[in-house]
Amino acid sequence: MKNIPYKVKNIMSMLIKNGFDAYIIGGAVRDYYLNRRPHDYDIFTNATGEQILQLFPKGKIIGGETRQAKILTVIVDGIEVSQYRSNGNRTETGNNLLAHLATCDFNVNAMACDIHGNIIDMYHAKNSLLNKRFEFVGKPKDRINEDPLRLLRGVRLICQFGLLPLKNTKLALKEYGKLLLNLPQERVRDEIMRLMKYPSSLIELRSLGYLQYILPELHILIGLDAGPHHKEKDCFEHSNYAFINSCKVTNDPLLRFAIALHDIGKAPSSKIIDGEITFHNHQAHSERLVIRLMKRLKFSKSEIIYCSTIAKQHMMGPVKKMRDSTFAKISDSLNKANVAPEDMIVCTYSDNQANLSKPRLTFHSFLKENPFLRKYYEFKYNRKPFNKSDMEISGKDLLKLGFEKGPIIGIVLNKLFNAIHNGDVINRKDRLLEYIQTNLTNTGD
Repeated sequence: MKNIPYKVKNIMSMLIKNGFDAYIIGGAVRDYYLNRRPHDYDIFTNATGEQILQLFPKGKIIGGETRQAKILTVIVDGIEVSQYRSNGNRTETGNNLLAHLATCDFNVNAMACDIHGNIIDMYHAKNSLLNKRFEFVGKPKDRINEDPLRLLRGVRLICQFGLLPLKNTKLALKEYGKLLLNLPQERVRDEIMRLMKYPSSLIELRSLGYLQYILPELHILIGLDAGPHHKEKDCFEHSNYAFINSCKVTNDPLLRFAIALHDIGKAPSSKIIDGEITFHNHQAHSERLVIRLMKRLKFSKSEIIYCSTIAKQHMMGPVKKMRDSTFAKISDSLNKANVAPEDMIVCTYSDNQANLSKPRLTFHSFLKENPFLRKYYEFKYNRKPFNKSDMEISGKDLLKLGFEKGPIIGIVLNKLFNAIHNGDVINRKDRLLEYIQTNLTNTGD
């Protein structure tokens, strides 16, 4: 392994000079073999946490209470320095490199590199990477029971590097999937969001049977007829295609997640009418289910509002036929949820291209003539208000004009808001004042 960063070598050198081991283990070594630039370097040693802190007094202890108490990992100049493990639960320390490697999850993560760049590869990880093979270190059952989250980490590695699980590996991944139900939901959430980086993640989760445990609202779309206006074989396939298309035009994992979930309301809204399946008002059901799903997975309030708003508005209808007041209301709800208009364009494009009955379009072509985006910026740059607070006149102005304090203020503001969107007056204070004096009385008529 060449070109070990100076600060990593410096830490390793300090450990070695004081009589301790020092090895880079895990992802950095794996990435090197894949001709990828490593971003994270993890150093392991037989020095205890206390000894690491003595050598690097500015180091910071990390981890939960158990790891904090035992000082298992210390951050030194941005690099994690940890004592060897003696078990796969990451709770017991060790003092032997080979014993530590035996506790790693997958063989592609079980390579070590010394300060001179020499590689220790006792589990044939290099050969697995070259041949796109994927397997556990030791017995799959032992590694999974130590931490069932390794099931999702395994999916991430499969997607990230295009690996193929060996037969016994895939059997174990499938057999123990139910253990995902026992994991803290925030740990599952974090792995799901990491999986959003990879276009193949939903299909891999489906293949291993994990959707039913971590995203049951999406799993239920499997086998559900996509309807007469679609050529996809079922609603899950449509959702998966939408997600794949989103990966082509945005790197935002939360937006990709929202798009993957945009149609989960189709299952509860499905009805057969005149021999055809329909999904009337499925967007409202999607909004409700997205909220429930994301609360379960411990997402933040702002993240839940963002994703559920996208689900609610993805069927906003033809903008060209929409009343300005309706468009303003929809746009205002997007603004309040921090959903940029460009995010909705990504959603509608991904949804459109996931419908195989529609023509194939580049994102550029879809964007160029998009009526929603055009109307949004027409509003913004022509000072058309998205809500009443965007108007250049307020309740205080009406009080100065002699209107009485009370419900009449709201009535007049509503009339002004509608007048702007009907084209009767422009949103400029002088014009609004003139309109009030000409058309509205103190009673709000």
